[in-house]
Amino acid sequence: MNIIYSRNYSTDRLKETYKTIDVFKFAFSFLVIAIHTRFVDSFDNNYLTEIFKQIFSVAVPFFFMASGFLIEAKVEHSSQEYSEVLRRHLFKMIKMYVTWSIIYSPLAIYGLIKKGNPPLVMIRSYFQRLIFVGEHYNTWHLWYLLSTVYAFALLFILSPKLKVNFNRILITVVIVFAIIGTTVHWIATTTMLGEDGVAKTLVASTIVGERVLNGLIFIPIGMLLRRYTFCNSFKIIAFISCFALDVIVKNDAISSILAALYFVLLFEILLEVKTGIEKTVLLRTMSTNIYLIHMYVWTAICFLLYHKLVYGIPVFIVTALLSLALSCLWDVIKKKYLESRKNEEYKR
Repeated sequence: MNIIYSRNYSTDRLKETYKTIDVFKFAFSFLVIAIHTRFVDSFDNNYLTEIFKQIFSVAVPFFFMASGFLIEAKVEHSSQEYSEVLRRHLFKMIKMYVTWSIIYSPLAIYGLIKKGNPPLVMIRSYFQRLIFVGEHYNTWHLWYLLSTVYAFALLFILSPKLKVNFNRILITVVIVFAIIGTTVHWIATTTMLGEDGVAKTLVASTIVGERVLNGLIFIPIGMLLRRYTFCNSFKIIAFISCFALDVIVKNDAISSILAALYFVLLFEILLEVKTGIEKTVLLRTMSTNIYLIHMYVWTAICFLLYHKLVYGIPVFIVTALLSLALSCLWDVIKKKYLESRKNEEYKR
């Protein structure tokens, strides 16, 4: 029995898949809030905590794979080349990352001042984390944007070869960066190399950990999953098995492999879900808005109401609701602004 098949979606089925992706991106934006507000801190049961951590951890890999899936779909169903599509998305992500890094710079500066380091050390730290890590004080979510920039940049460089050697190039990229990420994680966490070793110093002074490399793994996987799919019975059984084993296994290396597998398998399973929701453009916009603003919302709640950072289910609920409300408000304001601009241009 074959496990892997070519994915042969009709145009209508592909449109349905786009809607499914929009719905789950919106839902998973709240999982990201749950991670950052430490939803699981309210639990006393270790196994329950671990299960919820695993559930929440699927969000960002899903975003990455969705990006890869949609890019591949766009190339397949248009006359555009990989280089054109990737270049446009690359510059869009650079613009978004720079814009939101500026918007969150007050929090970043506050965090640097709070550490009490000399000015030159603070400046060096700021730019190191801006370029290599993608996060500062309470701006942890921006690493996703930087990781996407890195992935799109690499794929753009490789784009002239993608049309001819699609499978070979993408599988190679996934394997290479999975190995690099595993190596970086080991260097960052091991005590065998000594705190002042060359490898540890290099990692500490650049990317700090392996997380920023995740986009270079999951975006190519998303592109591959646009062309290929797994047997339905296999992916469901394999997902349950990998998820259950990850709850039990305590080894970091094995756990990271199991997690990567069930991230991919869950993405595959969710693609087959028919949500029945016809208009999902608003959900797509709101998921992005919620993801980008929620750290400011949470920080404001903490400092205005508690004068310190607080965690748990109550602050998650408030942060999620306020982020949702602000996202809706921003969408209304944006639509009215665009309508007024359109009316002004019409009058001219």
